[in-house]
Amino acid sequence: MRTEYIALKVEGEFHWGFSIRFAGASASAHAYIVPPPTTLIGAIARNLVNSETSIFENKIYSSAMKLLSIFKVMTFRYLKGDGEQIPLPIPFTDIIKASRIPYIRIEHRKRKEQWFGISGFGRIYAPATKFNLLYVVDYEKLKQMNYNEEDLKKAALSMTNIGSKEGMTSIQNVEVGTVEEVKNEIVCSFYVPFDIVERAKGSYTLVDLPYPDKYWYVFRGAVRPFKYHRKFLVPARLIVFMDPCEVELKISKKGVCFKCSFPKEEIFIAWYRWSI
Repeated sequence: MRTEYIALKVEGEFHWGFSIRFAGASASAHAYIVPPPTTLIGAIARNLVNSETSIFENKIYSSAMKLLSIFKVMTFRYLKGDGEQIPLPIPFTDIIKASRIPYIRIEHRKRKEQWFGISGFGRIYAPATKFNLLYVVDYEKLKQMNYNEEDLKKAALSMTNIGSKEGMTSIQNVEVGTVEEVKNEIVCSFYVPFDIVERAKGSYTLVDLPYPDKYWYVFRGAVRPFKYHRKFLVPARLIVFMDPCEVELKISKKGVCFKCSFPKEEIFIAWYRWSI
């Protein structure tokens, strides 16, 4: 295991929940049940980079793309409540009346009865639900971009929302830890790519999530967005609400397992070997 990797753990709490809707969906835009890896990069990039956009290959990109080489792993888990506080993240779709004018052909825009239509607006309601974000960071590349551990911690502590600006959060603690490669059988509570899982024991939910690629960061309309999704295993039972748990995993040769050590906790995760 290369020694220049560090782990960044962020603990926070949702005010009411979050809304990160399926990429490419319009009229029926359900929400992802967990914040995708692309969102986790954007959440910390907002406070780490100096500008929102940058030019690359004569195209305008989000500046978050600059951080793709720094963050090797980015994953998420809901935390179980203490005592009487039980987290109940609930996938929900609000039915709203929305403008259809941008989607109507010019010759039909005179027909006022077509100006509005019914749409589904996906949300995850999770009031007072606590969560962890976990990043594995290439420290050498972090230094090459003139950042350090303190910059990471300040950026994480400054997170105000996950996903859309309405998904307000309160960050309660940030820790930096060490990273060590371990054997391929672990007990995990963070989501992992499903195609590296050889065997899983326990309750889990499978979900397609956007995977970090420069495709997501260029300013243009979405084209075949599901080409850039990957299936993830989320250690949580989805009944009516998300019930977080742990899953015993055996990881294939395509993946690699890490132990991230913090002062009061050791966390085991798995990710793609080729991304490290």
